[in-house]
Amino acid sequence: MISILVLQFLSGADYLSSFDGGQIEAQVMLYLDAFNFTWLIGLLMFGFHLIDLGYLSLKSVSIPKYLGVLLVLAGAGYVIDTTAFSILSEYDDYSDVFLAIVAIPAMVGELAFTVWLFMKAGKQAAATK
Repeated sequence: MISILVLQFLSGADYLSSFDGGQIEAQVMLYLDAFNFTWLIGLLMFGFHLIDLGYLSLKSVSIPKYLGVLLVLAGAGYVIDTTAFSILSEYDDYSDVFLAIVAIPAMVGELAFTVWLFMKAGKQAAATK
């Protein structure tokens, strides 16, 4: 929704002539910042979701423990990165480090869990019947 508002301000519609260029730019930046903030909240919640999913995987008897560990690490990466972005004024100086903290565990953990779900989860449920 927020990105649609940005497009409306940049559309060049006649009603926008009541605003000067600086006002339009300020509105666009406000909406882009709001989108970024909303996205960060989503990433933080997704990180907590992965931590919960990893915890449940660790408690499960049918899911390999390494998948639970990988999911917890992936979730922690999202939480660490989002928190660092929110509180560190010099986040850009360390953005490559934080990208690695998120990307490596996320790719490994989420992909491994997805592959396991496709390959094993359905077969295990069918075998128990």
